[in-house]
Formats: sequence, C-alpha cells, structure tokens
Amino acid sequence: MVFGVEGILGNSVIGIVSIAVLILSAEFVVEKMIKIAHHFGVSNTFIGLTVLSIGTSLPEIGSHIIASFGILTGNLDYKIASSTVLGANIGSDVVQQTFVLGLVIFLMGSVVFSKEFLKKSYSLMIGTTLLTLVLGWDGTISRLDGIILFGTFLWYVAFLYKNEKKKPGKLESIKGSVTDEVFLTVIAMGVLLGSSSVVLKVVELIVSDTGIGGSLIGVLTLGIASALPELFTAISGLRKKA
Repeated sequence: MVFGVEGILGNSVIGIVSIAVLILSAEFVVEKMIKIAHHFGVSNTFIGLTVLSIGTSLPEIGSHIIASFGILTGNLDYKIASSTVLGANIGSDVVQQTFVLGLVIFLMGSVVFSKEFLKKSYSLMIGTTLLTLVLGWDGTISRLDGIILFGTFLWYVAFLYKNEKKKPGKLESIKGSVTDEVFLTVIAMGVLLGSSSVVLKVVELIVSDTGIGGSLIGVLTLGIASALPELFTAISGLRKKA
C-alpha cells in the first residue's frame, strides 16, 4: 500500500504519476545544469558528453541510488528492486540505441562523424562497453567491479575536462544568481529521488500482487520513460541544428 491506496489500479496510477514527476524533475535539473555550464563558458560538445549524458540518465541514477539504500536498509526486496532498476537500464539503452538513434539519423538523412569524435568519444563508448562485459564474464558484477567502472567514469570526465580547457566555450549570463540556480537544481534532485522511491515501492507491490517479473516492469516503465529525455534532447538538437 502506497499513500494509503490499495489495489493494483490505484497503485498503478500513483506509479505513473511518480514516473511523470521523475522525468519532469530530471528535465528541470538538466535545464538548470546547462544554464550553469553555459554561464561558466563550457562548450556544447562538453555539455553533450557530460552534463546532458549524466542529466538525461538521472532517472536511472536516482532509481539505482534509492534501490541501493532500500535494499541495504531492508525497506525494499532485494530481488525485485535490483531486477527493476537493471531492467530499466537495459530498456533505456535499447530504446536509445535503436529508436532514438534511428529516428535522429532518419530525420537528418545521414550523420557524418569527425575523426576527433570517433577517437575521443565513440571509441571510449565501445571501450567501456567491452570493459563491462569483461568484468561480468564470470556472471557477477562485484563491488570491486563497480569501483573500477566508477573510477573509469571519473577518468573519462577528467579526460574530457582536460581537452575542454583547450577549447573553452562562450560565456553566457543567466538571469538571477548562480546560487539560486544551484539551489533549484538541488531541490529538483530531491524531488527526483523522492519520486524514484515511490516508483520502486509501487513496482514492488505490483510484482507481489501479480507475479510479473520486476525486470519486465522495469523495462516497460522506467526503461522506456527514462529514455524520453534523450529523445527530447535529440529532437531539440535537430530543431536547433546543434
């Protein structure tokens, strides 16, 4: 029971509303992060590879954080919560690599990648994918493997930042103060994490009542929904020819 509501239908409505709040709060955070980045002269390329890639993944990141805390504290079922967030990751990746990328290329007609992009961005994406496969080859992703992956991400950001310093973007002023923008971003992050908690609790109840696998629900709900920011970003970029 969530918020005193009983039954699959009532909890499903709460879950749908929570997913909508999750996506909207993530979009709000991304918008604020972009404004702050532009204010400090960060280039569009760096924003796309870091701010947007992290920001549009906030639904998955928030869900994983809440699932981890819920599992460790015993508030969420280990199997249901973990399968839900992993299913969400898989679903989101599949939607991005097929539907979103296919739609962008279809609407643009063709995409020409520069050698610099292939070397600094595409090759790194392939490399990290292979690293994940190697670490999981034994059928288990351990805490040490997680540390390796997270450390690789920090190296990746540092690598991009080092190259970014050579090609700074144009400074842009923002209305109000930077402190206000940061404060609103933090508030939106809190809303995002709160809505993630509600979504996972609803999924747990639905799985318990119906017997449907948490991974399937994760793919069909969070997986598809969390890919929407990337879709909206891609469409916006096409409209702006960015």
